[in-house]
Amino acid sequence: MDKTVYPELKTTIMGLEFPQCIGIAAGFDKQAEAINELFKSGLAFVEVGGITPKPQPGNPSPRMFRLYEDEGIINRFGLNSEGHNVIVPRLQQEYSRQQKHRRGLIGVNLADNKDCEDPVKDYLLGITRCGPYSDFMVLNISCPNQVGTTALQEETRLRGMLDQVGKEDGGHVQIYQYLNLLPEHAPLLLKLSPDLTHEQRDILWREQAIP
Repeated sequence: MDKTVYPELKTTIMGLEFPQCIGIAAGFDKQAEAINELFKSGLAFVEVGGITPKPQPGNPSPRMFRLYEDEGIINRFGLNSEGHNVIVPRLQQEYSRQQKHRRGLIGVNLADNKDCEDPVKDYLLGITRCGPYSDFMVLNISCPNQVGTTALQEETRLRGMLDQVGKEDGGHVQIYQYLNLLPEHAPLLLKLSPDLTHEQRDILWREQAIP
């Protein structure tokens, strides 16, 4: 896509300028291997991951199922990731490339390891390792394909996690439910499950577990 031909598609979200409104979410380029190639297709942003601190294989095979009659696919990969030590250098290289020849924005989807004792520490480590090489970050606490991840959406656990994340970042973390503000750091978003009931959402908002 020639971005100069469609200026009406430009948009500003979270203080970030997107050349147009179409990008690709996490789950496609899980290992940050195709960022530049995806930008060449005209995408405005590429969100890589989910990335876990340590390598993990995800769910055992078979883990992808084709629905021929519905022309669809069921994805049960889980959070298969090569880990920070492998992926962060790729991010660093691609982020540097984008600073010189800006094509789009790089997002990083942060996840916790399946066998971790403290998921919050995994997310904080992801912020520390990946933050310098991303335009925005996403805390993935709603992956249905990894046991235990969605439990972080419970009010008490979510409040505790956000409190710790805020302290790690000097109390200056913003969870962007509304698309505004220009942060000094990469914006940090919270990925919640679309399956939350209205009551669950109301509790999170009412108790200000989500700022």
